[in-house]
Amino acid sequence: MASTEVDPTATLNALLEQHVQVGGLITGIASTSSGTANIFKKGYADVLQKLPVDDDHQFGIGSITKTFVAVVVLQLVEEGKLHLTDSVSRHLREDVYRDIDCMADASIKQLLSHRAGIDNWEADPVWLVNGRGREMRLSYIWEHAETLEYIRRPKRFAPEPEAFYYADTNYTVLGLVIEAVTQTTAATQIRRRILDPLGLHRTCLEGFEERDEKNAPRRYHLNTAQFRDSAGISDKFSLVGDGLIDVTGSNLSGAWLAGGMISTAADLLKFGAAMQQHKLLNRESVAVMQSFQPATPGMEMGCGLFKLQTETVGPWLGHFGAVLGFSAGLWWQHDCVVCILTNVGTLQTVDLVTGLDSFTTKNGQWKITTRKQPILKAEPIEELNKAIGIPIPEMIFGDNYVAIEHIQTGWKLDFNARDALDRVSKTEEGMLQVAVADAWKKDREHNEDIKQVVKPFDWSYSTDYKGTTYLGQSQGDWQVSSQAKHPVRADLLSRPDPILFFGEVDLYEDELADNGIGLLSIKIRVMPDRLLLLSRFFLRLDDVIVRIRDTRVYIEHSSNTVIRQYTAKEAKYDEVSEKLRSMRENVAETLREPNRIAPLLNTVEDCTEVFGVH
Repeated sequence: MASTEVDPTATLNALLEQHVQVGGLITGIASTSSGTANIFKKGYADVLQKLPVDDDHQFGIGSITKTFVAVVVLQLVEEGKLHLTDSVSRHLREDVYRDIDCMADASIKQLLSHRAGIDNWEADPVWLVNGRGREMRLSYIWEHAETLEYIRRPKRFAPEPEAFYYADTNYTVLGLVIEAVTQTTAATQIRRRILDPLGLHRTCLEGFEERDEKNAPRRYHLNTAQFRDSAGISDKFSLVGDGLIDVTGSNLSGAWLAGGMISTAADLLKFGAAMQQHKLLNRESVAVMQSFQPATPGMEMGCGLFKLQTETVGPWLGHFGAVLGFSAGLWWQHDCVVCILTNVGTLQTVDLVTGLDSFTTKNGQWKITTRKQPILKAEPIEELNKAIGIPIPEMIFGDNYVAIEHIQTGWKLDFNARDALDRVSKTEEGMLQVAVADAWKKDREHNEDIKQVVKPFDWSYSTDYKGTTYLGQSQGDWQVSSQAKHPVRADLLSRPDPILFFGEVDLYEDELADNGIGLLSIKIRVMPDRLLLLSRFFLRLDDVIVRIRDTRVYIEHSSNTVIRQYTAKEAKYDEVSEKLRSMRENVAETLREPNRIAPLLNTVEDCTEVFGVH
């Protein structure tokens, strides 16, 4: 190898060396065309005994299990034993779905795509204690439908059907449907249809199939205030240092078909390759599985499959996984399959009931708080509509926010949907005039949630929102500055410093009557010495305009100075499309990725402000 070439093996090993701080982690990378695979590992299967993690160790794969289940369901559809439009009540007894809102009428397609409108049993506070926390019975094997008992009540969290809401309940129900249709266990169907044909001999459904105890790593979970407050810690568990709980002895039977499988890196790579090469489903079923719809910022949901948009290499297909004691990921694109397995779990380390997560910098000066909740329901949407005076976007996360607070003074910069929408123009001035605008507005006039005729407003939901400032005990105001005097230090932000906290929160999204997308989302990352927040409004109005409005907030932890840079960019849709064609890019795909098209837009506004918090 020439001295100027990069050794990818050495590079990946160096990254693992740098970032794996606790537990063990295995990363596998495979080429589907050549059939070659490389597996890299770092850390410990047993932290106290310093036993290294090994290729043969079996890890919980969490919700990657759902992709296996979706394959079985779609194969049953291919065989005519199920139909995507079938309701739950067609296949299951009434005592299964009794007193669970929206379950009886939920279709197979809605369950597969997390659009059934059914509450998530995993979010129920009583289940958290019994199934993952202080009341957990370690050796207990859960009945297949037992978790449904926790949601036999009026629903608390899920929106109405057809709105995206990720819920383990959906795949618990699909498992029961599989068993009702086939008259065998779901574990048997997964083995017959996927595991045996692909030679996945180290993969099984824990609690319901025999596993190899010799290759079981110890299981750890992050010991955070959120986990302790929401789930609690079983007295059968032990603490490992300040940051980990040893949850060895627990099992994944409660998760069942929502997340109860265990596997190895080699087996997961084989499964990912089979999915990438469409070996398990016919063309029609692949199209169903890949019928992606917006889910969260940068992520779309199909049927048992996510589509993850990335900044540099385009979309990946696959699934994340997280259960007690394990975290996992399996993703593929083109010729590449990647899997990641670790024996450190992160579930409920964020407060799933309130959606709150927070981080305080080491010097105690700054506190960052994020809140992620489902889409607002009808009543609060109507209230928000009346308060703001314009129709509300299709997907509104009105309870979500990101806040940066100076602890000593109480000064705070807050980003929320209500204030962002209040910055949307409520007149026709500057309104984008396109052929569909009048029809779109007329349609919104008859929306039952809107009680008055729609007044003119910017129907693209473009906003110049830069956050809401609360002074607390601080004095002063934002002062105009420049990037020359107060720069957002890209050179420092690009260093490979550990990310101590990361949050991604969406505030609203609208598909503009199927003519594009208007989306406002917030990302924040905290490193040891600094933090960066990015609030981005992205508009793509097909055949009209592409627009990005970014607010960046940069703080050095040791400083009282908050730097805020606002940049507005836009260009005509046709001009951007032509530039992409000249670059031989996939136009339709690239126009969905703001990071890739931002350099092609014209800057129409760029300003920097600073606030000295005292």
